[in-house]
This record gives sequence, C-alpha cells and structure tokens, in this order.
Amino acid sequence: NKVSVEWELDETHVTFTVRATEPSSWAAIAIGNEMSGSHAYVAWFDNNVGRVDSYNMASRSASSIQKVEETLSEVVVTKMSDGKMEFSFKRQRIAGPGIPAVEPDAPLPLIWALGERWSGTQLEESMYHTNRRSSESTSVVMSTGVSAIPSDGLGGNLDTPPPQTNTATLAGNKVSVEWELDETHVTFTVRATEPSSWAAIAIGNEMSGSHAYVAWFDNNVGRVDSYNMASRSASSIQKVEETLSEVVVTKMSDGKMEFSFKRQRIAGPGIPAVEPDAPLPLIWALGERWSGTQLEESMYHTNRRSSESTSVVMSTGVSAIPSDGLGGNLDTPPPQTNTATLAGNKVSVEW
Repeated sequence: NKVSVEWELDETHVTFTVRATEPSSWAAIAIGNEMSGSHAYVAWFDNNVGRVDSYNMASRSASSIQKVEETLSEVVVTKMSDGKMEFSFKRQRIAGPGIPAVEPDAPLPLIWALGERWSGTQLEESMYHTNRRSSESTSVVMSTGVSAIPSDGLGGNLDTPPPQTNTATLAGNKVSVEWELDETHVTFTVRATEPSSWAAIAIGNEMSGSHAYVAWFDNNVGRVDSYNMASRSASSIQKVEETLSEVVVTKMSDGKMEFSFKRQRIAGPGIPAVEPDAPLPLIWALGERWSGTQLEESMYHTNRRSSESTSVVMSTGVSAIPSDGLGGNLDTPPPQTNTATLAGNKVSVEW
C-alpha cells in the first residue's frame, strides 16, 4: 500500500499514472516479478525538471542498468508539498524489442521502488539500492482491473475484482470527482484543473439549496467542512456538524486543489443520502477566500462554478450533464477507471 497505479488503454497505447504514499526523491514502477530482469520506469527531477526514463534492469548491480530509448509521451512529474511523488506517462502497448508488451487480457506483473537519489548519467550503487521496494509483484489484468498479490508473482486469485473506483468529470470540465463505495460509506476524491484557494463540490442541482463540501486551508491546515447552502446569501450558509474521516487536502505547486474525504452514505437529517443506484446531482465551485467563522459575500460569490449539475449513478459510474439537472442519457457508461495497490503497500496504480 505504498504505491498505486492507474492506467487507461486505447487501441495502440497505455497511459500510466503512479502515486506514492510516502515522500521520496525518485519513484519507479517496473514490469516484472522482481527488480532484477525487469523493465522499469523511473520518475525523478533533473535540475528541477521532471523526467521519466525507462531502463532494463539486468541485475541488482547499478553498472548493469541499461537506459532504453523508448518513446514516452504526455510525461508529467509532480512532487507534492509533503514530498510524495506522482507521475504519469503514455507508451505504446507494443513498443519493440526488449520492451515488454502490454496485452489487455494477459496478467502483467508490476513492482515498485522509492529512493532518495538518481542520476541520468552515472548511477551509483547507493542510488539504486533501496529498502523501499516491492517484496513481491502484483499481477494485474489491464482490461478488467482485476489484481492479485501472489507469492509466486503470477499466481493468485484473478477472479474477484477489487473494490470499484468510478470517476466523473463535472459540467464545465474544471473539476473531476472520483468515488468509492462500501456498505456504509462513500469516499470522494475531488481534483480541480485550475488554481484556487478553496474548492467545493455540492449535492444539488444548483448551489442554492445544496449540501456542499468546501476544502480550504486554515492557518496552513487543510480542512473540509460541510454546509447547507440555503440561498445565494453568505449569511444564509449554515455549517453542518457532519462526521467526515480520512480528510486530505493538497495544494499542488501550480495552485490546483485536490481533496478527499469519507462520509456515511446515510448520514442523518438534513444531509442528502448517497444511494448506489439513484442518480446523484453534483455541482462545483472554486474561489479565492474562505473563512471558518465569518463568511463575507465576496468569499462565497464566484464566477467559477457549475452552470449546471452532473448526474452520476454511484454504483456504475454512469454520468450525464442534463439541462434540467437530473435527466439526460444514463444508459452509456463513461470510460472506466480502475485502481490496484501493489505488493508492499508502497505504490498504487490507477488506469
């Protein structure tokens, strides 16, 4: 549970997004049952410029690591304020000799490593050797998202899919929402595509009358608070005593907000229930100032908000952006996002 991997397939390419849950100076995933003999993708910063390079890891010796001239596109490397690495890249599914193919329906063994120093020219043993790495591989089936952490690296049960994560981009394409359901709770992860000082999603067809979750920083401490938005007046906004757990608020180096929280599906009077099979209308807003004590009109009013709601079905990930806030076509599912946590719990992969 130290690294997650997300991926998305098309006819010719696969896009990987890798997120680490611990700080490091470089992060890597590799295709293979162990690091020796694997094909690795290492993300690091070269003079403050993010890079992802590919290597054939012939053995555990740094001198045997061979850099591979592989075409990687859409490369993004980010280091969060807490030192955690996140990176993404796109590669061909069939990339040529010496580069493992990515077949949609064949199990793909993935491993990970995190470390403190890397070099694009002269690797030293101390750079490559790290005790923060997979103890075994995680085998994933790209087309289904099914994963297993088997003792032999490729076996294990691939019949039972992991908990399903769904994602929807809300109307206006400024905010995306990812969620995961269990029997009693729902976990939301919200990502904005523009810089802001606060970010919010709300359950409702418009902000007036909705139930909102606002993420902001109070003296550099990230918070997510819930509100009943009785009207467009700041004085009518009522803070709600709602139990939110696993709260994480992050501001990226480019000013974009990301936050996540967990709430009960049935949370009590005045708080909208989250039913797995019932359309849930979601809206969003971004702004520059927020207060936990005294809201002013200028804080609440922003022109960066939903022009209409996006209706999502939690159990399937199906979404629609209808003019009336609840109608629209809910028969066609969006592209599916799947997530697997690799062996050792250091890296997760989403696709």
